[in-house]
Amino acid sequence: MGVRENKVEKRITKGVEKLGGFTEKWGTLSNPDMVIFCHSIVDFLEVKTVNGVKSTGQTRRIKKMQDHGANAFFIKGHKEADEYLVELEKRINKC
Repeated sequence: MGVRENKVEKRITKGVEKLGGFTEKWGTLSNPDMVIFCHSIVDFLEVKTVNGVKSTGQTRRIKKMQDHGANAFFIKGHKEADEYLVELEKRINKC
């Protein structure tokens, strides 16, 4: 059995807090699961397990958000969570 989605979310939350930011749980009506606030950066994350499947509604919502300039991403598992946190730190350092 793989890692549960809430474990991936907790990993992201801890990483964001270490970078000086905070997270909010969202995840209603195909909206992304998490909103990340870190310095001047706001990201929207749909979190899945490694084997998790994106719904059509989630895919549409993320694309619509991206089309309107939002930072919206799918994150699958711990590996992608860690990669996201590395990229977030790089973006913070550019600010």
